[in-house]
Amino acid sequence: MKTEEVQVVKRERVIMSVDAECDGLWGRHFAIGAVLYSEDGKEIRRFCAKSDIVPKDEWVQENVVPFLDDIFVVGGTHELYRSFAHFYKIAREEYDVTTLWHMGYVVEGYLFRSLVKGGYIGEWDAPYTPIEVSAYLEIAGYAPDSVEKYLEIKGIKIEGEGSRHHPLFDCISAYRAYESLKEELQRER
Repeated sequence: MKTEEVQVVKRERVIMSVDAECDGLWGRHFAIGAVLYSEDGKEIRRFCAKSDIVPKDEWVQENVVPFLDDIFVVGGTHELYRSFAHFYKIAREEYDVTTLWHMGYVVEGYLFRSLVKGGYIGEWDAPYTPIEVSAYLEIAGYAPDSVEKYLEIKGIKIEGEGSRHHPLFDCISAYRAYESLKEELQRER
């Protein structure tokens, strides 16, 4: 009797940096960005969209909305969640995805809870062990609440991707800070 060989296909490991914007810290999501990076730090693809929901929170109207004019409007919240879930599912089918965010407990964590609750992704599809960049900042001795301050200290510039509170800018900033912090912490070993 011949034993069949089973080939295990190892998928490429990637990092997906995710950022979302809400109508107030605990409000409804109205913009989502994600950037997928290969193991060697090259961008593979990106997602950025917003809903047609007009945020009511005063702080969000003043500090976030003015920087989001260039983002494609997909429709309401349902369409925004559906579009992002599609991007996320395809990435997970093609790659071994680790999710990264900065201070993601409330906004990005809630995003994935909303995606599961709404049936956009399965119960076991949300990030299981996300990388929290604020923890890396804290461990390395920097203010955990500001990727921008860290990047400024290190002289790392994010060019041509909008500004703070733009989901793509925040995704790229968090990823670049993570990569720099990872190198910094490994050198200290």
